Amino acid sequence: MSTDEHPHHTQDPIPEPRQISNVAVGAFILSIPSLCLFPFALISLPMGIVGISRYGPTASKGGRGLAIAATSISGVGLLLSCVQVAIILPLFALPKVAGVYEARRIEDQTRIERVVTDLHTFAENNNGRLPGPDEDWRAMLIREGTPATAFSSLVETAPRPFLHYVPATELTQVDGRVLLYTDPGLYYPGSGYIAYHDGFVEFVRAPRFARIINALTLPDGTPFAPHLDD
Repeated sequence: MSTDEHPHHTQDPIPEPRQISNVAVGAFILSIPSLCLFPFALISLPMGIVGISRYGPTASKGGRGLAIAATSISGVGLLLSCVQVAIILPLFALPKVAGVYEARRIEDQTRIERVVTDLHTFAENNNGRLPGPDEDWRAMLIREGTPATAFSSLVETAPRPFLHYVPATELTQVDGRVLLYTDPGLYYPGSGYIAYHDGFVEFVRAPRFARIINALTLPDGTPFAPHLDD
């Protein structure tokens, strides 16, 4: 049999490979640094999404796989950036907040020292007598016209007075006798200022602060309720 008797088999033409889309390539390249640098994710993520939607199996250009990879990597980079921001921002904010609290604490100490001075002045003008348990000590200081008048008025306008007066029959120089104290936890948990009859003002931390104010008594020896408005 001659070769001419065999039928001729024609081969199908091999399709030319599709050109890869520049968008998909660019998205993939930019997605790599997005794992460390947040701005790159803002570019590579939308580019990857565009590549997925435009360059499917029937598109004139390829690169859908690269676009999918770029989108995935960019999403991870964006998530990592959010975690980094959540960790780093508080580190910058904490010193500032601490500074504000410290400045407020020092300012309050100066004001408390002025109120102690005013109570001393009140006692000197009243034969050593201090405001009693049933008397409005702030109003009595205001009537005396002391320098702490503005501070006393400021405290009265607050939702709850944070400076508490411990009633006594007279001003004494007994070491450790409490005259004023602040609400616990205004600056740090369980801590606050305590002012004594001798004029000394100190910042006391927990748990010593709680032990001191919970042991306070009225002039007749009954327990003083430190958590009630005075």
